[in-house]
Amino acid sequence: MIRVALYITLLFLSTNLYAQDVRILRIQDEHILQYYDLQNGLLPDSTSKTTRTEIPKYYAKTTASAQEVTSKLRGEVTFEYNGNRYDAYIADLSTQDIQLHWKMPYGNPFLNLKNVKHQLESQGKEAVMITNGGMYLKDHSPQGLFVSNGTVIKPLNIGSNSYGNFYMKPNGVFCISGDNAYVLTTEEYQKSSKAKKYTYATQSGPMLVIDGKIHPRFKHRSKNLHLRSGVGILPDGRIVFIISRNTQTNFHDFAVIFKDIFGCDDALYLDGAISRMYLKQLRPNDLGGNFGAIISVTNK
Repeated sequence: MIRVALYITLLFLSTNLYAQDVRILRIQDEHILQYYDLQNGLLPDSTSKTTRTEIPKYYAKTTASAQEVTSKLRGEVTFEYNGNRYDAYIADLSTQDIQLHWKMPYGNPFLNLKNVKHQLESQGKEAVMITNGGMYLKDHSPQGLFVSNGTVIKPLNIGSNSYGNFYMKPNGVFCISGDNAYVLTTEEYQKSSKAKKYTYATQSGPMLVIDGKIHPRFKHRSKNLHLRSGVGILPDGRIVFIISRNTQTNFHDFAVIFKDIFGCDDALYLDGAISRMYLKQLRPNDLGGNFGAIISVTNK
C-alpha cells in the first residue's frame, strides 16, 4: 500500500534576539521518485498493474501537498530529497531587495561572499542571503549577460557551440524589473529586453525548469553528481535560491525540487562544485569563494 505524508516542523534558533526561525521541510519523496521511475521505464518488472496505476495519483497528491507548504514559507529552509540535503532561501521583493555584485567601488572584483557582506554592512544593510550568481571567465568577469543598476555591463551571450554547462541550451537569465523577478530563457530575455528595462540580470545555464517542464537533456537517476546551486520563481512571484549541502546531486533531482516541491515553472542553474551560500542561521560561515557575479538579499 502506498501512503502519502508530508510533514513540516519549525526549529527556532534563538541564539540571539534577532535570530530567524529555520523551516525544516520533511518530504516523503518516494512517490515522486516512483513517478519518474514509471515515466522512464525503471520500475521493477514485478511492479503490479494496480501500483503502476496508483503512482501518478500519489505523485500528484504529494507534489500538491509539498507546494501547499512551500507556498507559505519565507526565509531559510532546509530539507532532504532522495537522500541528499539542501538549504534554501525564499525571498520576497515586496519586503526585500535583491542586488547583483561584480566589482567593488575601486574596480576590483568582489571575488567572495565576505567582501559583498562587508560592502553591504558599510551601507547600513544586513545581508540575509548571499550566493554566487552565475559562471565567469578567468578574469572573474561574468561569462554572459550582467546588468547592474539598469546598466548593461556585459552583453547577452548567445553562443551555442562551446563546451560546458553554460552552453547546455536552453540556458537563461535571472533578472529583476521593479518589484518583480524572472527566470527567462536566453531567447525570451533577448525578446523581452527590447520592451522592458531590467534593473539587475545575470546569465547562466542550463535552465533547470522551462515553462513547467524539466530540461530535456536531464536524465532521471543520472550518476553525474555534483554540488549544485540554482534559482527559481515561485507561483506567487517569490524567489527561491537552493544549494546542496555537503552532498552531490544530479541535474534531474535538482530540477525536480524546483518544479515539484516548490512549484516553480522556471528555474535556472547558477553553478556547481564551487558554489557557496551565506545564510545567517544555516550557513553563517559560508563566506569564501572566488567568483564573478554575486547575488545578495537584504531586508528593506
